[in-house]
Amino acid sequence: MPLNSSKWLILFIIFLAGCVPRFTLDELNSIKTVGVISVMGNTFYGLYQPTTIFQIVEHSANIEEWELNDYIRDVSHTYLKNCSRYTLVPIPHNSNELFKKYHKHRKDRKLFEPTYDLDRIKPALIQLAREHNVDLLLVIKENWFQDFGRGHIIKGYMLYRSSFLGMADAMDLFVMSEVGALDLKTNRFVHRFPYMEEYMEDFQGAFTLTYNPQEVVWKDSFDEYTIEEKQRFREIIQNKLAQQIFDSFLDMQIISGKIKDCQKSN
Repeated sequence: MPLNSSKWLILFIIFLAGCVPRFTLDELNSIKTVGVISVMGNTFYGLYQPTTIFQIVEHSANIEEWELNDYIRDVSHTYLKNCSRYTLVPIPHNSNELFKKYHKHRKDRKLFEPTYDLDRIKPALIQLAREHNVDLLLVIKENWFQDFGRGHIIKGYMLYRSSFLGMADAMDLFVMSEVGALDLKTNRFVHRFPYMEEYMEDFQGAFTLTYNPQEVVWKDSFDEYTIEEKQRFREIIQNKLAQQIFDSFLDMQIISGKIKDCQKSN
């Protein structure tokens, strides 16, 4: 199955994302304290796109009990304590309330229409950072991507299955996170988009008949999954979050070292 024009467009966008400017050496040297805020949602999405749009199956479930925002905070703090030269300052915050303002409910599926709005929560983020005397604020937030080929939105924690005429079947559990870093001295926001790389991994399946890297199964309702299967989903999401956060912090030069060393408990 050849790589069509929409896939080339995605590759070009990823190239542009990789060109996003990083902090300068002077900016990094001026930073003394760093804090972390998580603005990820608590919804697990399922989307099955067969050959035609008339066969689409969608479901969603609240997974707040998985405490993923707490996990994001703990993992981020561990990386910063073990592998950063900056002083970590914990910032108490309500991830759910921030997400309610950050998330925009879409009424349709127009291309490029934003699903989230950072400007809605930016004043609150800045206020929290200043209240705790933080020089650099790291924000792990949920994001989305448009499936150009079929017009669907890939967002948050989503199990996405796509099949074609029964000959090809690709499925992946996506974690669409974005890591932003706000320098409170210059008010400059630098972003890294690990979800772009996450999304492109699925298109390895464009060259094979099947693609299911986590070996998960599709069911038409989240309630149909067993406790063990749901726990498996949780573990996959946690592992992906840990890797994405590490890669982002490392790329931004906020930490240095190997992931196994940064993950060690003190």
